[in-house]
Amino acid sequence: MSNEAMTLKRQQGAAAIYLVFLLIPLFAMVFLALDGTRYIQKKNRLADATEAASLAISMANCDDRDYETQLAKDYISSYVRNIKEISQVKIERTEEIDNYPLSDGSYEEREYTQYRVSAKTEHSSWLHSALIPSFNETEMLANRAVARAYPKYLGDRDVDIVFVSDFSGSMKGSRINSLKDAITQVSNEILIPRDGETQVRNRVALVPYNMRVVEGGSDRSICMTQLKYRNPSGKTSSSYTDYESINWREWANQSYSKVSSCANSSRKCNGLPGPRADARTIKSVVNDSSQKWPDSSNWIDYSRSVDQVFTQSPDHVQHHPSEERLYSSSMCNGRFWTIPLTNQKAQIMKVNSMSPDGGTSVYQGLLRGAQILDQGRPVNPNEEEEKGYTKRLKMLLIISDGKEDPYRDTFSNLVNAGVCTKIRERFNDGDLPLHMGVIGVQFSASGQNAFKKCVGEENIIDVGNLDDLIQEILDLIKKGAKSDGIPRLYYRHTES
Repeated sequence: MSNEAMTLKRQQGAAAIYLVFLLIPLFAMVFLALDGTRYIQKKNRLADATEAASLAISMANCDDRDYETQLAKDYISSYVRNIKEISQVKIERTEEIDNYPLSDGSYEEREYTQYRVSAKTEHSSWLHSALIPSFNETEMLANRAVARAYPKYLGDRDVDIVFVSDFSGSMKGSRINSLKDAITQVSNEILIPRDGETQVRNRVALVPYNMRVVEGGSDRSICMTQLKYRNPSGKTSSSYTDYESINWREWANQSYSKVSSCANSSRKCNGLPGPRADARTIKSVVNDSSQKWPDSSNWIDYSRSVDQVFTQSPDHVQHHPSEERLYSSSMCNGRFWTIPLTNQKAQIMKVNSMSPDGGTSVYQGLLRGAQILDQGRPVNPNEEEEKGYTKRLKMLLIISDGKEDPYRDTFSNLVNAGVCTKIRERFNDGDLPLHMGVIGVQFSASGQNAFKKCVGEENIIDVGNLDDLIQEILDLIKKGAKSDGIPRLYYRHTES
């Protein structure tokens, strides 16, 4: 072979080797360009997903980590395709105050709730090779976004507030005086006309309670229970009258000894309000309590008490406190009565002539308070009245200074049976949901599971210093008047 041919062949071999080496970076450029472009797009889509998720979570503003995490994952799955795995979703919630820009160029301090959503996703690379420079077989992308919700407060929204207030014996002294001062001052701030108006549109109601609530004004005509009752097993035969068929208003005026004598012998029933079967039921009810009170748990129909919470108990189930002789004291003692929803401060100021006494049954106040709030609905409203009521904020605020006494499980049983949920559902037709709150007066209401389950731990305030009671009530009203407002998105590149 000639030298010229030999040289040409050697050059061709070298060129092939050079070509192989050149193909490696060429393919690397192709691999990186295709997968790199794809990953840039996916990272941007992940940014879109976290932004949408942060806005959705801030609008929900429920502070439920499981719900928020699942919501974020749903948005990520919808925005970003072909995800191998969502390896991390982190939700950070903070509540702070900043300077909010107003339309006139000024600023004001406003509360906000901020949600930061951080996410990481894993993806399989399209073009991966151990020989050619390329992305890893699995790549992880990360992004995050921040949204803030600036809540709006009452503004021009009318409000109905029902104070369900403890008037049991333990409230005597400084506690009841502070409560009266608080209700007086709050009413003075709320029951005023708006600028340029003469009519007061806000309304306040007061439902004092001990072991009962009282209707009828200062003469204390009716000592009420809103529980529904049943006869327990063994007390359902013809020898016993059904609890709710008995005229308790009449029997309450009889002494226990007369009831017991009638229950033992029909000959002893002359002159009494009913037959021997009545007396047998009444004696069994009273004997079920060591202190001779009528609300032993055995006789309460919890399911019906919840289902019919807005149905007032019949008159004959009520009791006359001024003449009642059948039961032990503490059931209807005290001088107080219910004041229905009113826009007249003079009506609410009557609280200053009331006095506490007796045991504590917060459930009686809650049940009657819900009924009083519901009675604020307009009767046969026109379109404008219906719209005004729908827009109205409704609040039910419970004020208590201690645990239930003597029946310590009744409230818990009612809550477990769904009474608070039932009450809320009644007002679902409003623009804003019913707000329920609890204030513990020198009492750890926040430590009571029934209260937490009923109104939510975040809606319970414990007041140790009675001087703070007024401000705490105002703060709770402000919190209830707070709406979610309009969430604002804070993009990644603007985060501090």
